[in-house]
Amino acid sequence: YEDEARAIVEFMREHVRYTLDPRGLELVQSPWFTLLVQGQGDCDDHATAAAALAISLGHGAGFRTVKGDPDRPDDWSHVYAVIGLRLRGEELWLPVDSTEKNARFGEDPPGASKFERKTWVVAPA
Repeated sequence: YEDEARAIVEFMREHVRYTLDPRGLELVQSPWFTLLVQGQGDCDDHATAAAALAISLGHGAGFRTVKGDPDRPDDWSHVYAVIGLRLRGEELWLPVDSTEKNARFGEDPPGASKFERKTWVVAPA
């Protein structure tokens, strides 16, 4: 099952371009629109698409938000998916950030641990 979660991240990195929202706007797209129409999106679009793919495969999914912008310390400024797997009766939650080039599969992106984070579970593992 871990290979399926890894394949989701690889697919997102290879086929869904990371773009920023227009300055001053927060656009939100459905996973369908991100994956099949636009082929691009910002961090929340990547996270919702990755979570939708995980759920479609029968895995748990959620989101991890980060207050990572020093200029806006009270704002949740970044989000990425967490994929929940059941391994040997235990839940394992893997952070998957397809927007950060240096983010390793199953780990929070570099630097995220020094900021406040919150995990939101949408579908249990």
